[in-house]
Amino acid sequence: MISEWLLLTANSYLMQKILLPIFFLFSSHFIFGATISGEILSAKDQKPLPFASVLVKGTTVGVSANAQGKFSIQLEPGEYILVCQNVGYASQEKKIRVSKNN
Repeated sequence: MISEWLLLTANSYLMQKILLPIFFLFSSHFIFGATISGEILSAKDQKPLPFASVLVKGTTVGVSANAQGKFSIQLEPGEYILVCQNVGYASQEKKIRVSKNN
């Protein structure tokens, strides 16, 4: 009986003090952020570049394009520089502005 009460108390504490703040932290990112999507193409022949890296300059945020060269990244409103890199190609930078209405 006492062990069941301790387990219930521990679960309640875990939910209130740890899981709920984490949930609100991540949910606010999705509420106020915007999804930027695009396709990485070769400048030479306009063919998709599979698995290219798309990084947000000055941060640790980045994604890899899929096999069709398409990518999607979640960003807060603001100005960013996206850096695209792929083996055998020169890096390219693109300045973007993310607004709340995107």
